[in-house]
Amino acid sequence: MNTSEATKKTADLYAKANDAFFDDDYDEALTLFTDLVKLEPENAEFLLKRCQVHQKLNHLECALEDGKKALDLLKQGSRSLLARAHLQLGITLHRLNLFTEAQTHLEQSKELNPNEKTLVTWLRKNTEKLPKIEEKLEIAPPTPAPVAPAIAPKVVGRHEWFQNDTFVTIEVFLKQVKPEHVDLNFFENSLSLSVKLPNGSNYSLELEPLAHAIIPKESTYKILSTKIEIKLKKAMVGIMWGALESDNDQGTTMAATSSVVKPKKDWNKLTSEVDEEKPEGEQALNSLFQQIYKDADPDTQRAMMKSFVESNGTCLSTNWSEIGAKKTEVKPPEANRGEIACRVIRTCRKLGIATVAVYSDSDENAPFVKMADEAYHIGPSIASESYLNGEKLIAVARKSGADALHPGYGFLSENADFADQVINAGINFIGPLPNNIRVIGDKIAAKVFITEHASSIPLIPGYNGTDQSVERLESEAKRIGILRKFPVLLKASAGGGGKGMRAVYETSKLKEEIEAAQGESLRAFGSDQLLIEKYFESIRHVEIQIFGDKYGNVYHINERDCSVQRRHQKVVEETPSPAVDAELRVAMTSAAVELGRKLGYVGAGTAEFILDEHSKKFYFLELNTRLQVEHPITEAISGLDLVELQLLVAQGANLKELGVLDNIQYKGHAIEVRLCAEDPDNDFGPRTGVIHKWSPADAAKYIPGVRFDTGVEDGSEISIFYDSMVAKIIVHAPTRAEAVRRMSAVLARTVIVGVTTNQKFLISIMNNPRFQSGTFDTNFIQQEKEHLFPVPHINDVKNSMVAALLFDWTIRRSQQVHLKNIQTGWRNVKWRNKRLNFAVNHGHELQIQYDYLGQPGNDKRHLFKAHVLDKDSAKAGEDVDELPIEIILFENDLGKEVAGPRGVQGCKGLLRCTIDGAQQHFYIAEDVKDINEKSVFVHDFVRGHQVELVKLDRLKSKSAAAEDDRVTPYTSSMPCRVLKVLAPSGTVVKKNTPLLSIESMKTEVKILSRHDGVVTMRVEEDQLVDARVLLCSVDDVKK
Repeated sequence: MNTSEATKKTADLYAKANDAFFDDDYDEALTLFTDLVKLEPENAEFLLKRCQVHQKLNHLECALEDGKKALDLLKQGSRSLLARAHLQLGITLHRLNLFTEAQTHLEQSKELNPNEKTLVTWLRKNTEKLPKIEEKLEIAPPTPAPVAPAIAPKVVGRHEWFQNDTFVTIEVFLKQVKPEHVDLNFFENSLSLSVKLPNGSNYSLELEPLAHAIIPKESTYKILSTKIEIKLKKAMVGIMWGALESDNDQGTTMAATSSVVKPKKDWNKLTSEVDEEKPEGEQALNSLFQQIYKDADPDTQRAMMKSFVESNGTCLSTNWSEIGAKKTEVKPPEANRGEIACRVIRTCRKLGIATVAVYSDSDENAPFVKMADEAYHIGPSIASESYLNGEKLIAVARKSGADALHPGYGFLSENADFADQVINAGINFIGPLPNNIRVIGDKIAAKVFITEHASSIPLIPGYNGTDQSVERLESEAKRIGILRKFPVLLKASAGGGGKGMRAVYETSKLKEEIEAAQGESLRAFGSDQLLIEKYFESIRHVEIQIFGDKYGNVYHINERDCSVQRRHQKVVEETPSPAVDAELRVAMTSAAVELGRKLGYVGAGTAEFILDEHSKKFYFLELNTRLQVEHPITEAISGLDLVELQLLVAQGANLKELGVLDNIQYKGHAIEVRLCAEDPDNDFGPRTGVIHKWSPADAAKYIPGVRFDTGVEDGSEISIFYDSMVAKIIVHAPTRAEAVRRMSAVLARTVIVGVTTNQKFLISIMNNPRFQSGTFDTNFIQQEKEHLFPVPHINDVKNSMVAALLFDWTIRRSQQVHLKNIQTGWRNVKWRNKRLNFAVNHGHELQIQYDYLGQPGNDKRHLFKAHVLDKDSAKAGEDVDELPIEIILFENDLGKEVAGPRGVQGCKGLLRCTIDGAQQHFYIAEDVKDINEKSVFVHDFVRGHQVELVKLDRLKSKSAAAEDDRVTPYTSSMPCRVLKVLAPSGTVVKKNTPLLSIESMKTEVKILSRHDGVVTMRVEEDQLVDARVLLCSVDDVKK
């Protein structure tokens, strides 16, 4: 390969790497920048780019290493790059909590490049642990909110610039600008702007020296209420500026007509004059772009739009209104939380749109709060007092100066009254029209509308009347159950996601389940209205993604199959559906588009159907008037960004003129799984806790088409107040079989430690032959229960037990101050082995017996042999016939402290050892509940999931304790809220009698008596309780 070819290859690779970074595909960016570093190991710029990618992926040690290498290479190099190296090192060290070193590098960066805006912005958001640096850099610290810790300060003003061959245009965004308060001067090589603001402060913009000279007398400006537009005439027409300001201390001197001019031209007049003439300059470029864009294929259109955003407007005109969009001037607040807030913010960043987030007490330190440009506290953790409080959300939008609001999904996203309130407040609602939501978002109103206006779309028989009394609902449910046979389905009219949904199989349970469904719906959506339908147990659940605009255009973006469900909530989604052929796809998408057109639907929506795979008949379920959780798989096969489309439609885009939804070329197969904090072995009950380690799969670096959408990070807490979803994992591959295989591999290599999840269950689904064949329905989990929930075997956790033993031994040994060679444990008697007892996932008890064999020579390895026994064998003191486990422990970094509840400290780290000749790795974290209980979370990289081992005091373990077997205690498996006491103290109950109902993560759970007896209730209604708290007990008087 000659020099020019090598240079071209490097340039192409660099462009692809930057594209991946821009698209938030950090794993792909890491691979590409690593290839670049291999090609040019001493290229400091490549190292600094890879350092940034490592920061995004939370690979902080790797980021630190790249930053230091770049700094060493730049000691005698570019002043600008050296400033960047110090900046990236400072940011990395700050995230590693090395604040003194971070401060040193940040100060050096500022000294080298005092105009670095990235540094100033970063310091304003992150200087809470660097109190001295604000003073040295003369940056005012953020003002703390009255009800919460300090948040990022509101930016009073900002500026953007773009250009064509003739002019450089600068837009300065401010609020309530008055012409008499503006002082603006042009010079040949500089610009000076000063604005007096309504609050008495001043905003100034000094650009000196400019990258090239300008002609002041031919430069103009215009003052609007929200911004100042400055149009600078280039002295050398045709020269494209690489930057607005020059690195040259003297600037570029050129002959110009005047040295200083206070411009007086009225830009409005200038514009009207130009409109009457033949288009030239910027207008000519606009017309050319529109023609190319209109005639281009979807991929080219997307590349053109991306080119504009990346270049900050230097490639194309910014007058989007003529091609169906309007450039957003101010930020939309995200009226939601968690992963969907992060998802919306990422697209806004890509489009150069500033964002505002709102957060409750529980979410104060959540990733979405840190990602947003501004964040406002809106109340307590209970959703009804924060995320469901529309008045507070609108108040934040007004306070922040936002002109648009994105509702995400859940909460108020499908509340027509809220959408009306937003619009009436003068704020753009990024979602369907309020009337769309009223007519079709409410499931009862939807059935009425379809019956009257779209009767060709088949409906499920049921009741959707306005009489919502418990008596009427019970009567109608009985009628449907008798007429069409039980079960019947109770469904919340105002929402989705399985909330407020109950399948009822017998008449005697109707009243109880109706009241429970109404309560759950009210708490989740603010409405307790229900509809009743005949429940089909063995069908496919297929939905169609639609998109409409304000001009009557409605498109579909194919189907998604969501048939794998538990508790009526989706677990796995995929597209295309294995059950839908070309003919059926046309029928279903046509029905969805017809419904959208009859409605005059605007924005993103999803028409959901149930499908009888054998007869090919389908029935309308509902139309969700929001973005769906599973939208990423549609994005994967279509190449679209649905959030970007939402923003464009909200700004007035005409989808037909935009053209991106015409003739979509669908590629491959995509699968999404929902990683949730729940316990599949206990009826998918929600679980809470602190995530000690979150590491998206390393496999994503090597496997193409992998995406993680999440709102958590190391240290995030999964609380009782919100949904249990931790992350969405999306895989895109050429075929379904390859997508399934990749998903299984990615799941097995994803590390989440500290919270019980459905990770192992999801792997079981991917490896299930019936799922792999694509022949399943909504009853799949129940039908495959034996295969998806295998009986636990001691071998499944044996290696995790060994890892827990080594972890315990290492930590106790590190805490010894003297005589470290004397072994810790129950005994130091050589002929008597030492023992540890653990309860596996709060259930089965196991004991590990081990002997420490010492260190061979001066080797740093430690040798052990061990046996793992179940509790009954350990209790009986039986001899172990099987061969002992041979163990080698290598040196490990296992002393890092992690804060537990009530300030108790635990430890975490990566452990490497050899078990019976096979070298293995485990990630382990200790969670100290209190001084009497310690949980050890072990992630086994071979089996691909976590095991929780509760360390038991052998003298007080369940197997050794003489418990009173007459009294059965009922404890909370997680933090929760007591909704209703159903059996007060003294109540005589039968087996399976409901004792009380509790709520966690918006899910209601009933506690049932396990035998006959007399109740002693320990809690009261509306009480918040921690995990493993005694709720009540039942005394079996017969014993």
